[in-house]
Amino acid sequence: MSTPFPASWVRIPKPALVLLATLATVIPLYVLAVLGYQNPLSWLIAGPLVAVMVAMLLVRLPILGLWAVPITLIWYVYLPLLHYEFLVVLLALSLMLKDWPKLDWLRMRTQSVEFRYLLFLLATLPGVIGVVSLWRYFGAIKLLGIGLLGFVVARRAAQRFGTERMLWGPAIFALITSFVLLVRAASSDLPTFKQVIFRVPLSQLSWGSSNYVAAVLVLCLPALVLLIRQNPPRSWRRGAALGTLVAAVGAMFVTTSRGGIVLGAGYLVAQTLRPRRLTWRPLVVILLLVAATIATPHGQFLISRFTSPQGIASALARYWGWHAAFERGVGAMPFGVGAGQGRLQNDRLGWIDPHNYLLTLFSEHGILCLALWLWLFWTLYMVSRGDRSSAGARLAGDALRATLILAFLNLQFEPIMTGSHYHLLFWWLVGIYAGSLEPAAVAVLQRSGPRMNPAFRVATEA
Repeated sequence: MSTPFPASWVRIPKPALVLLATLATVIPLYVLAVLGYQNPLSWLIAGPLVAVMVAMLLVRLPILGLWAVPITLIWYVYLPLLHYEFLVVLLALSLMLKDWPKLDWLRMRTQSVEFRYLLFLLATLPGVIGVVSLWRYFGAIKLLGIGLLGFVVARRAAQRFGTERMLWGPAIFALITSFVLLVRAASSDLPTFKQVIFRVPLSQLSWGSSNYVAAVLVLCLPALVLLIRQNPPRSWRRGAALGTLVAAVGAMFVTTSRGGIVLGAGYLVAQTLRPRRLTWRPLVVILLLVAATIATPHGQFLISRFTSPQGIASALARYWGWHAAFERGVGAMPFGVGAGQGRLQNDRLGWIDPHNYLLTLFSEHGILCLALWLWLFWTLYMVSRGDRSSAGARLAGDALRATLILAFLNLQFEPIMTGSHYHLLFWWLVGIYAGSLEPAAVAVLQRSGPRMNPAFRVATEA
């Protein structure tokens, strides 16, 4: 199999590599400590050395560059091209430059998923006719394009490095996010019964609100379960994955997000009840955990979010938003109001997000884009149900299918797919699973889309 990310592209003796790494680490720290991080001269000296250190790390451990994509999601700095998007573009360029001399442009064919994604992107372009703000329009198109690049890079990298190694990047992101929320809740001076009242300040991060953070953690649950299943029972990697899963569930409990907790709990209960020969012990443990959760102040507050007048009103407001978004889409047939233009409309919905991604696609991108996106989603679902002859293929297929189902349900009532974090992480995880299923899904892809590149078929079957 070809290796899109080679382990080493330059030969450096090990003693020299250790010396260079030490100098590239110690000198920047010393310069920043003496001159201060606000001094431009310190960054002029330390900057190139830091770049050399990062380059050497990527030469020896290229998986770190791939882990950096999901891990750097924990920071948010508003830029026209976000830092994790820039990393995806760099990885995609390196992949293209490596494969460029080997491409047979006359016989090259795209895969089924990529082909449908490209059709979807092309169908969004006519929406520029009704655009009011080009800045928002290009931002929405950029978000969709980065998703495609993330899928392609993650799929190829999963073939090179394997599913488990690739999934540790999203797992580390979920662990850091959960740790921040749990530490914030534990270190607050508020008693438990007041923490539920101030749940939004406690669980809101710089890159998302409490409901958004819970939705992102739910998206990571199938990856954590897959990591647990792939490792032996007594290995430290399995323990780390299990600890991350427990931390993620605890963090979702801190957010008290109705949709996140219901979807996360439903997925974990389904995984627990999945064995055919189910004994009474898992049922007793589940019932005890549910009873203990309901008895806590957080559990009582979560129930009140479903039964209180304020909770019922927020649910009814979503129905109103769905109806208004549908009216917007019908009034702007067939191309919609334009990508990213929903918040600029002067109709009944106004600047409010419809809290339903299908209606967002319909109202902003048009009926054709909605149909193509559903077609793309269905293709991924069929890939997840491909050849299940091996245990690895079954586990990866289950994780892909669970990710698709959880995301599809969540985006029906939360504005998550329009967020850069959720959108990129979704396609990154889907790309990892699809890359893991390549040998098993070749037949499905050939039946459901254009003919594959012969060189790629040979590489996947090797």
